[in-house]
Amino acid sequence: MITGVGSIPVPVTDLDRALRFYRDTLGFVVREDRRMPDGTRRVAVAPAGAGPDVTLTLAPAANDLPPITGVALLTNDIHRTYVTLRERGVEFDDEPCMQDWGDWEAEFRDPDGNRFRLVQRSRRPH
Repeated sequence: MITGVGSIPVPVTDLDRALRFYRDTLGFVVREDRRMPDGTRRVAVAPAGAGPDVTLTLAPAANDLPPITGVALLTNDIHRTYVTLRERGVEFDDEPCMQDWGDWEAEFRDPDGNRFRLVQRSRRPH
């Protein structure tokens, strides 16, 4: 059966700009940045402390990939993370708010229009 989630492709128009956003603005670590045999560049980033299989692969948008939507980026303190990211220039669609199911969420976009949800999970039992 399925044991995890690996790489999620994120279409971008400018790899260097995207790398600056994910690394410098969001604080992700670079897991891979190399030239492939066909001359293309492979860039993979992940939240600091994420498991080794979890990455976002920044892919040239020329592959006609539509923007992604709905990927949840988890935090333990949504209000502090929201303020920090706004200070770094991240544009949120709304302020953090409690969802009907008990999680806190706020949505933002990267420079290429990919939409992410910043999520603080509730502490309810499983």
